[in-house]
Amino acid sequence: MWIKATPLRTRTDLIAVLATRAPIAAMRRAIREDRTYVLGGFTPVKGFPFYAARITSYHGRVWYVTMALDEARYLMHILWSENPPEAHLWAGNPDGTPSLMNGDIPQEKGQ
Repeated sequence: MWIKATPLRTRTDLIAVLATRAPIAAMRRAIREDRTYVLGGFTPVKGFPFYAARITSYHGRVWYVTMALDEARYLMHILWSENPPEAHLWAGNPDGTPSLMNGDIPQEKGQ
């Protein structure tokens, strides 16, 4: 389901959306406690680029979230999963600095 959204420009923007859209309390708590790792931007699937993040609960449970963006219409589709996105779709720069597109630690993905 597509929802209305504001453009995502920074890690803070992405975390703010996750904090308001997380479906269960354990996820919201993990996001509040900054247990969120931004994986970065990924190549378009069905015409839409997407960003991904990993959320780890206090007790070690891991969830992945992907956010497909239709920036022309300010729409977003959020998918919560227990499986990470496919690594070969990552579109960041491993030599770049941490950013929304590169993720929190881009050097790890360039190996």
